[in-house]
Amino acid sequence: IGIVDEKEVDKLGVVKATNKSFIKALENLKQKHPNKIPDILVIDGRDKLKLPYKHISIIKGDEKIKEIACASIIAKEERDKIMINYGKKYPQYGFENHKGYGTREHKNTLKQYGPLNIHRKTYKPIKKLIK
Repeated sequence: IGIVDEKEVDKLGVVKATNKSFIKALENLKQKHPNKIPDILVIDGRDKLKLPYKHISIIKGDEKIKEIACASIIAKEERDKIMINYGKKYPQYGFENHKGYGTREHKNTLKQYGPLNIHRKTYKPIKKLIK
């Protein structure tokens, strides 16, 4: 797992932040399994990443390759855990229910309470609320 926070996403942009999270994940893998170097990485999407290993990006890879689908599930579960913890820290926002997605509930709480420091300030809907 490789995690970058909302400040890094705002600073770097989504693609560069995604690249950074991949590098962090690979560093974590290398620490846990120093002798297991991947032959090739298969990545979901079309982004052009700069990684220290040979890799290919596959559009809709999560629909075509089971390893990508499994990785997507693991990433979503990890993100859900983070959002559940935010739900405990900021109970009025209901993160444990909508997991930060743009649901009606989330939009209503944003209008009522405003964005938090964990919201990406460069994300268009949040940007509008700040103005």
